[in-house]
Amino acid sequence: GIFLSEQIRDINADTMIVYLTNHTETMFRAYGINVIGFIDKARIDEQMPFVLKKAADLFGQKKTVFLKTKDGQTVQLELSKILFCEIKNRKVLLHTSYGSKYILNYSTIHDVYSLLDSDQMVYITRSAFINIKKIESIGKEELHLFGYSKPLFISRTRREQVNDMYLHSLHM
Repeated sequence: GIFLSEQIRDINADTMIVYLTNHTETMFRAYGINVIGFIDKARIDEQMPFVLKKAADLFGQKKTVFLKTKDGQTVQLELSKILFCEIKNRKVLLHTSYGSKYILNYSTIHDVYSLLDSDQMVYITRSAFINIKKIESIGKEELHLFGYSKPLFISRTRREQVNDMYLHSLHM
């Protein structure tokens, strides 16, 4: 198992590995391999839910999306790195926490929104949506995102939904 997990890590370092074993005394040999958990076969009913929750949480943090840009490239982005998306000069622009801006090859902003996790994204106007987990501060008419220096306007019709989702995200 340890040899196989090392080979898997060589191919894809992001692969989540959980050891299921009868030999808990040898688990220390696997510590350099970056596994997310160990389950003792004798305690599988007790330990499985915790390891699966941990894997689901880690998977949610690293969820990625593939998007097409106007220049024909396909970019892979982690959802957690997306700050916001907007329509500007009839172009769909996506802003990331890396400081990158992508002009996307989609006809509407809703096309992009539908590709992303709707539990994490929320419209702030008809022409812009944000990653709710990137809100630094929120006011009556504008909000500030971590990693973006300019305030973003929140339309009157979207304020309640943005506030509700933001408060809900703080409790998760």
